[in-house]
Amino acid sequence: MKVLCISSHSGCLANLEGLLSTKGYQTKSFYTYEKIPYTMNEAQMESVWESYCNEWNTYDLIITGDSMNMAYLLLKHIGQLKPKLIVWIMNRFDYSTQHLLNYKDFLNGILNNSSLEKKVKLVPYTEYERIYAAERGVYLKEPVLLPFGLKKNSPDIPKYMDDDVSCMTAGPEDTVFLMHYGNDHAFMPFQNIFKTSGISVKCGQFKDIDEIKDYKCVVHLPDAFSKFCAFEFLINDIPIFLPTEEFFQQLNPQSRVLPNGTFEKYCFTVVGNICPKSFVPLCEWYKYPHSKVYFNSLEDLIIKLKEFTKEKRTNLLLQMHKDAEYHKNLVKLTFDKLITDLFF
Repeated sequence: MKVLCISSHSGCLANLEGLLSTKGYQTKSFYTYEKIPYTMNEAQMESVWESYCNEWNTYDLIITGDSMNMAYLLLKHIGQLKPKLIVWIMNRFDYSTQHLLNYKDFLNGILNNSSLEKKVKLVPYTEYERIYAAERGVYLKEPVLLPFGLKKNSPDIPKYMDDDVSCMTAGPEDTVFLMHYGNDHAFMPFQNIFKTSGISVKCGQFKDIDEIKDYKCVVHLPDAFSKFCAFEFLINDIPIFLPTEEFFQQLNPQSRVLPNGTFEKYCFTVVGNICPKSFVPLCEWYKYPHSKVYFNSLEDLIIKLKEFTKEKRTNLLLQMHKDAEYHKNLVKLTFDKLITDLFF
């Protein structure tokens, strides 16, 4: 089978290629970043279609992720599109589509058209996507397709920050890696907290998961229901420290005062920016709990980091291997069902 993956998100493409590599498909990725506008009007969509339709029609299957404008473009031309289409819905089904007239009615027309059941699948990336869409009158029928976690051929992405090693006082095996997400450095000054507690820490951006495999662990405050890295850490033997659900709920609505008098708020990508308590279990950071280390306060985090010996790390990795195999099989089975429904 010849498959084209289209996305403006490099992690999405790398995960899809990792999954498809287990199937032996002939796969190509189209990284739309800086090639196609993330938000397009109707005229721009027609121009993009004219530019690429001949190439796209040489494939058996196209999978879109991240940009719903690209999905809308293909769905608009579904009668002319030869390959089957999987729309992998992440970051909300209506993200960056507010300028499109009758968008919701258009999607419902696709979903309720029985003649397209063997042509198109709109697939949620996490269960929250289904809930969000249903609240707005769009009902997604397909099972959740979680990120695979095994990356392959990641597109080159721009490096938007330099690594901060100012608080790195030991080798990687004794150093906490901190991702450059808002909650981990803007809301919570982890570097200063760790430095004061005598814990070595490095803050940075990584293009490839191998860059952080040698670090002791990663500490993270969730900012979304799902992240590709949530599963990449599991698959690649990288321990992750996270707030318990209870502590997450305490942090979730908070903000802190900065020296200039402004407030840095905790960021979580839901309407209103505060995750309802009943939705917390849908957050992928709370899947496979035995493969994570959870802390219920900053004091508890410091204690657990200091007590995270090489022996404890090794034992945690054994559990992670079990959960990783279960997860990979679950994702492959879900994807196989989608392919069976489309092609057989």
